[in-house]
Amino acid sequence: MHQFLGAIFIICMVSVFILGLAIYLLTLYIAYLSSLFAMLLSLIFPFLSQLYWIWHIWSVTGVFFNFLTLICLGWVGLVVAMIFLAVIGDSYAYARR
Repeated sequence: MHQFLGAIFIICMVSVFILGLAIYLLTLYIAYLSSLFAMLLSLIFPFLSQLYWIWHIWSVTGVFFNFLTLICLGWVGLVVAMIFLAVIGDSYAYARR
C-alpha cells in the first residue's frame, strides 16, 4: 500500500510540475497578446500576473471558469492531493513501526 501511495504521489508531483509550466507559458502568451511590457511583468511576477489575467479575462468575457482558471484550479487540486498523500503516507509508515 505504501508503494502505491508513493507512486500516486510521484505522478501528482510530475503533473504539478508539467501543469505549472503550462500555466506559466499560457500566462506569458496571454500577456504577450496584450503588450511586451505586460509579458515582462509576467516573467518577473508569475503568481501575481496569473491572478491578474484570471481577473482580466473574467471581467472581459464574463466567464469566471475560463480555461486559465480551470487549469489553475486543477493545479491547486493536485497540490492538495499531494499534501493529502504525503500525510496519509506518513501516517501509514508510522503505523507500521
